[in-house]
Amino acid sequence: MIRIVDQLVALSLDEDNAEEMKLPLVPATASVTIEDTAETEGVLRTISLAAVLSSPVRILNHRLVLKVFYCDGGKDVLGSEDLPLRLDVKTSDQIRISAKYKTREY
Repeated sequence: MIRIVDQLVALSLDEDNAEEMKLPLVPATASVTIEDTAETEGVLRTISLAAVLSSPVRILNHRLVLKVFYCDGGKDVLGSEDLPLRLDVKTSDQIRISAKYKTREY
């Protein structure tokens, strides 16, 4: 199954009264990989994200909750108040973001 990322929407946990912000995603540059590993305590889910943005966004280095919307109508949420997402940001002629988020599935 191919799932195409349509939008990335971020919420900063570092700002009071923050509002969700749609990230300026370059079309067809985002990928999400989900890997489930069985362990005695349950399943460890590792979600890897990579994408290219068309312009800088002030909240990229904040603690985030990131919603990934797919063209098929599906959605994944990476991060929470208890375990926020942190992005790795690389800037050259492009702004590349990536992250690896781990959570337990019981």
